[in-house]
Amino acid sequence: MANVDVSGHWAAHQSNGFAVHFNLDEDVPSGTVHGDAFVKGTHGACSGSVRGDEFLVTVNWDNGPRGRYSGRRGLDDRLAGDTVDMANPTSRATWFSDPLPML
Repeated sequence: MANVDVSGHWAAHQSNGFAVHFNLDEDVPSGTVHGDAFVKGTHGACSGSVRGDEFLVTVNWDNGPRGRYSGRRGLDDRLAGDTVDMANPTSRATWFSDPLPML
C-alpha cells in the first residue's frame, strides 16, 4: 500500500471538540516529518515520522504541554488514531483527518 502523504495543511478533528491544524513537510525517502500545529491561537512545533500507513508526530506546544498523535490510514484515505498529553496520560482523545493524498 502507498505511503500516506501528510505534507501540507490539514486538520485532525478530535473527539474532545478541538481541531488541530497541521502544516507539515515530509521527507519522503526517510519518512521524517516536521512542521507546525495550531489550535485556538496556540502554536506547536511538530516532529515525527510516516511509515507506510502509520503516522506518529509529537507536538511541543508553546504553552507547555507535549502531545503525541499516532494514527493509521484507513480505507477512506483518512488518518485516524489517538492523541495523548505526554505529561498527563489520562488526557486523551481520538481524532480523524480529512482525506489525504497518497504518494
